[in-house]
Amino acid sequence: MAALYDAYEKLGVVNGQRALAEKFFLNGEFEYYFKLKNLYAPEKWAETQEQLLRVLQESRQWSTYVKVLIHDNRKDKLLAYRKNNSSKIDALSPHLLPNLRKGGCRDKACQSKGTDEKPHIKGRLFAVSQAEVSVRSGGMEG
Repeated sequence: MAALYDAYEKLGVVNGQRALAEKFFLNGEFEYYFKLKNLYAPEKWAETQEQLLRVLQESRQWSTYVKVLIHDNRKDKLLAYRKNNSSKIDALSPHLLPNLRKGGCRDKACQSKGTDEKPHIKGRLFAVSQAEVSVRSGGMEG
């Protein structure tokens, strides 16, 4: 089937490329996600991506679903996924908290306070937004 995709690509048969790239991607060949994305204009891709994400959710292909969210920086959906899968917090936190780094504060709000205080996270992370990080201890003491 990959040979057929290559033939479609060489001949410029975009609809054939789209169909096969989608099939390969949904069957776990993540590299076809990038090919598929490149076959759409940005304004059409958003709708297509949402459809793909729905299919991944419905078929419970969570690993691929999360890869897409991370690759395309879909923090809204990544946060929603994390809320329903709290066991994934350690793996997903770096993608949700890019401003929180070891060794210091890179958050503009923290920097604007003119302090050298370093942010600390205790307990479980429940909400993340661009403006703030809400942390509740959930009964866990550190």
